[in-house]
Amino acid sequence: MTNHKYSDFKKHQINVLINQSPTAITMGAIAAAFLFLIYYNSAIQYEITLWIAVYFIFYLVRYVVIKNYINTSQGLQDPKFIFWFYNSSLVVIGLLWSGAGIYILGSLNYFENIYFLMLLGGLVSGAVATNIILLSVYFSFFIPATLPVILFLLLQPTEQLKLSGFIILLFVSFISLIAHRLHKIISESLSYQFDNLQLLDDLKQEKNRVTQLYSSLEFDLAQRKKAEEQLKDEKERAEELAKTLMAISNLDGLTGIPNRRNFDSTLANEWNRASRSGTPISLIMCDIDNFKSYNDNYGHQKGDTCLIQVATTLQSHARRDNDLAARYGGEEFGIILPITNLENAKDLADQMLIAVRDLNIIHRFSDVDNIVTASFGVATLIPQKEQQSKTLLSRADKALYKAKQQGRNQIAVSQVELISNEEDINKQLA
Repeated sequence: MTNHKYSDFKKHQINVLINQSPTAITMGAIAAAFLFLIYYNSAIQYEITLWIAVYFIFYLVRYVVIKNYINTSQGLQDPKFIFWFYNSSLVVIGLLWSGAGIYILGSLNYFENIYFLMLLGGLVSGAVATNIILLSVYFSFFIPATLPVILFLLLQPTEQLKLSGFIILLFVSFISLIAHRLHKIISESLSYQFDNLQLLDDLKQEKNRVTQLYSSLEFDLAQRKKAEEQLKDEKERAEELAKTLMAISNLDGLTGIPNRRNFDSTLANEWNRASRSGTPISLIMCDIDNFKSYNDNYGHQKGDTCLIQVATTLQSHARRDNDLAARYGGEEFGIILPITNLENAKDLADQMLIAVRDLNIIHRFSDVDNIVTASFGVATLIPQKEQQSKTLLSRADKALYKAKQQGRNQIAVSQVELISNEEDINKQLA
């Protein structure tokens, strides 16, 4: 998770929590109503009526304060009070529930107690969904709502009540583990969301600065030159921010196909899947021949067009759902082929080689042909425990280097895979 200024990110977490709090308040009110309906006709009719009255008066106050915070922009600027109030109110609510529980469990028979225990379990589980953004908020309700009830049950003389105490203890322990894991996942998600919001805000500010700079330009030559230099600096900063935003996505900004970040994560995932299932995974590395001379002589605009055409062609041949054609870097591409043996991977590379030639992109400065061509390296492995995905990548790279050494515009196959794995791969796919 990215490091942030504590106050800014904490404020973001609090605002997300408070904005979804009406759902938690509604759930709590419904649970209290259920408790009232279940025990209204019991021996504690007067006490449960008094409890529901106090509970809903407190809930109304809590709802008004939180709603006022959500609707007031000043409140959003300083969330310290609402955070303290929200935590404190959850402690009170938890104590109200545990107090009701202790009274009910001590006054009624065992079978009538079951309803309360089930309702308390549901509340604790629901709190995981509504309050887990901040662990301190979750435990502000969780501990006062459950700990007194557990201690009360464990201290009772009857085996049934003691057993109920142990069951609730196990249940809340399990829920706590789930809550801790879920909190980590949600915190990471909120962190990425916070990063994106900050980045978009920076882009908006840069856009406003550029707009203001354009409107303030004067016809005086000296001032205009100075303003143009400032505008250039602002534009470069805006472009850098835009590139940062693009970099966090999974698509290459030029070609529109998956980027290196996507390639690395997909290769790792497919490698792990192949390792578990014992199936082969193939990798094709592709490099456009003499691309530097094409770029130098035809210009970067035509070079970009060439990259886009080749990328689109490679992607069109990676037809299966799990296949991935990605831009690996510069004029190099990688094609991941799960559950594919060496023979089929080489056949696909043959098709890609022909397809690139069929684009008929003129390249009179190539030392291979008068059109754009590409070289391919193919490798296949059935992952072993001691191996990592970089082993497959390294062998595909070596095969690509061999293809270029042998004159380019051709396919080279990793001989290690061919010798050691061909028989195993064929058995797996038979």
